[in-house]
Amino acid sequence: MKQALHIICKRKPSGQGAGRVGVQCVDSKLHIYTSDYWIKKGWTPETIIGVKLYMHQSQGTHSEFGGEITGCELHSPKNENQPRDRYRFIFKANRESRGVKWRGNRGPTEQGGLVDD
Repeated sequence: MKQALHIICKRKPSGQGAGRVGVQCVDSKLHIYTSDYWIKKGWTPETIIGVKLYMHQSQGTHSEFGGEITGCELHSPKNENQPRDRYRFIFKANRESRGVKWRGNRGPTEQGGLVDD
């Protein structure tokens, strides 16, 4: 069974263009994107590959963007105060990742943790 990761990834403020904060298009024809950096929470770089990614404005809203994670890159901290295990996701966006209700952990967290999809 496939797994999923629900995350808070807010829309860019008006005036900063369309899209989500920290999300960059790498290949518009193939719908490949990269995300901002995330701290590992219940997953490893190996287990996150193939997981469905759902991006939400908040835990109380349906997902607005996402896709299947195809890669994971370690982020080197710029100073010693930054966490050392932050990773950027590479993912292939798809329409099926929109309109999905938040599942997983709730409360003061930006990640719902891995859940069955």
